[in-house]
Amino acid sequence: MEKNVSINIATDFSKNLGVRVGPSSGETFFEEILNKKYIEAKDTNRQLEINLDGASPYGSSFLDQSFGKLFREYGKDVVDRIIFKTQYFNWIVDIIKQEIWKS
Repeated sequence: MEKNVSINIATDFSKNLGVRVGPSSGETFFEEILNKKYIEAKDTNRQLEINLDGASPYGSSFLDQSFGKLFREYGKDVVDRIIFKTQYFNWIVDIIKQEIWKS
């Protein structure tokens, strides 16, 4: 079995997250990392594992512009393909799944 595709937001992107657009923004995260890794996972029929720990703040505009945009682009497959890893941000996972993805 192949290993999951993975993203560690703090090490692969930024420890200090921005807002919707601009430096370290949700838009930049989506365009530079999240979308590419999602396509890689989808094309190879693997899960995308995302580690949330080590980065902050996770503002609603960052979450919507990255994870919301991913859902709007690819639909329900996103919910089944992404696995969130965190020791500290389970509430962020809840916001993404219940408010942004409404799943």
